[in-house]
Amino acid sequence: MSGDLDLLIRSGDVDGLVRLVDAMCASRDWDSLLGVRDACRAATDAGRQVWPAATLADYRLALRAPDELAAIVVDESNGRFVLGPLSEVVAQHHRWEDLAPHLEDPVAAEFVARECALRGRRTGHEPLDPYDVPVDPLGWEPPYPLATYRDDGADFPHPAIAVRDWQRVDGAAGTAVTGAGVDVTVSDAVHDLVSGWTTGSNGTCAVSQADRVDDAIAALAGGDAQRGAADPGDAMTLAAWAGASGGAHGRRRGAAGGRQRAWALVAATGGLDLPWDPDAVGREAAATTWWTWRDETAPSGWTLRLAWSTPRGAWAVDARDRADETA
Repeated sequence: MSGDLDLLIRSGDVDGLVRLVDAMCASRDWDSLLGVRDACRAATDAGRQVWPAATLADYRLALRAPDELAAIVVDESNGRFVLGPLSEVVAQHHRWEDLAPHLEDPVAAEFVARECALRGRRTGHEPLDPYDVPVDPLGWEPPYPLATYRDDGADFPHPAIAVRDWQRVDGAAGTAVTGAGVDVTVSDAVHDLVSGWTTGSNGTCAVSQADRVDDAIAALAGGDAQRGAADPGDAMTLAAWAGASGGAHGRRRGAAGGRQRAWALVAATGGLDLPWDPDAVGREAAATTWWTWRDETAPSGWTLRLAWSTPRGAWAVDARDRADETA
């Protein structure tokens, strides 16, 4: 195999290397696949354009290989150009208790623990940063949308949420503020939520603030707008989906990242200071009134149209990204 591998690398035959990766996965020859990964990484560092084969090998090892080998690629690889973060990929078919003894990088280990926990496998792992959200989801949290990784692709489904009581928005756009007028903490949390769309892709995001939610929505709506009520859990699910996504062209950030950004949005809305009391975040999410909204336009692609109201004020967001635009 060594001679064939050297020839494929020297000739820059990426298609041949991909076929070799496929063959090793089919025969479950994971040790040899790790060797191919290492050789392709070394060749890439030397200037040969065989990084797609190294990336594919990393992905397949994280997805399918035994725990100790899967842990190696999570520890060593940044997951660049992979369909999603390797910490999320590895959590699909591996258990935290099996991976943990083999993970040497404590930061990588925490990301893996978070992704495993979101798949229903409680870890008991404590965050490295005491200001961070708990690793294991709490009882008040909803189920978060999860990716499904395959050998040849992945699915990142939009969450199905229950929206009820659609009503016409009766607001005056002139009574709302946008841009620099929005509470900076809330604005920052919203923009971070969809930064995968706006920095890694061609997405846009607008935030408005008013005393009444209808006025906040009216400031963003393109025409005759309607709002529908959403449960707090559904609102957090939708926010977490946006926070996990890379949009049309950006890199996916993972379910754990989406959950963390959803927490940050709730904490910012409630004016909660760090370190966040997890129970206080849960109370704030439940006490907030949430809506999704729509207008006469029909945006395609990735869309987040969310609005919410508390005694401190009301906010609305219109974020979108389109697959038919080139980043």
